[in-house]
Amino acid sequence: MHRRQFVQLLVLTAFVSLLAVGCAGTQAGGDVPDDPALIRKELVEIDLDMKNTEEMIKGSKAQLQMDDNQQLRDEIRSLEMDLIHLESQKRALEERLQELETAEES
Repeated sequence: MHRRQFVQLLVLTAFVSLLAVGCAGTQAGGDVPDDPALIRKELVEIDLDMKNTEEMIKGSKAQLQMDDNQQLRDEIRSLEMDLIHLESQKRALEERLQELETAEES
């Protein structure tokens, strides 16, 4: 029963992370914000989401070693895709921040 609760907690955490990721780094229409302070704040949030996702992946892989099943494999694959998406958002925001800082210096 303890394993089942752990997996349920992972799924819930993944859902909350995905919800936060959907909001982070974008405005209406998927545009990257123009406010450097807002971009920095979103970068911090994305870093936290990435760390949480990495921890969930580690936990799921540890659980997979104890209980090998397809649902856990699918969960790990989904989390890894989420991590790739977060990394992409982070790169886009970092590039936009660099563009804004370069424009401010000119």
